[in-house]
Amino acid sequence: SAGGPGRVQWVTTDQEEFPKEGQVVDFNLPAGADWQDVTVSVPVNGQIRIIRLYLPADKAPVEIESIRWLSTGADRPIRAWDFGAAK
Repeated sequence: SAGGPGRVQWVTTDQEEFPKEGQVVDFNLPAGADWQDVTVSVPVNGQIRIIRLYLPADKAPVEIESIRWLSTGADRPIRAWDFGAAK
């Protein structure tokens, strides 16, 4: 991957739409050909309804093997998506 800026955006169960401001966390995805773990802290107040993940795929494809959504201090994910089996 060429790396670059990424973004996480979310909507909680008490919101009908994505807010025009806030509820966005920007992060940088390091460039590299090897698999890497990327952690992004998302300060959610409430229960998540929708998550948007923006990746820097404009210069090179980005492969995702899995995503784990964890609560602070939890060792088990609230939700996990495994894309490795889709190959």
